Amino acid sequence: MTLQEALDKARRAANGAIQIWGLTEPAQANAMKQIQEIYEGYLKQVEVKENGTQSKCKN
Repeated sequence: MTLQEALDKARRAANGAIQIWGLTEPAQANAMKQIQEIYEGYLKQVEVKENGTQSKCKN
């Protein structure tokens, strides 16, 4: 599975959870923003690891 496929699955899961929870639109937007921030942080870790400038990714 590629990183993009993993992101797509995470977004679908998050959207499903948001619908189940019945969140208001502002809460939905906040949840999606948090997911995007987590994904962007993950991408930065992967880029650093692939560039070989850091041997171990830290959370």
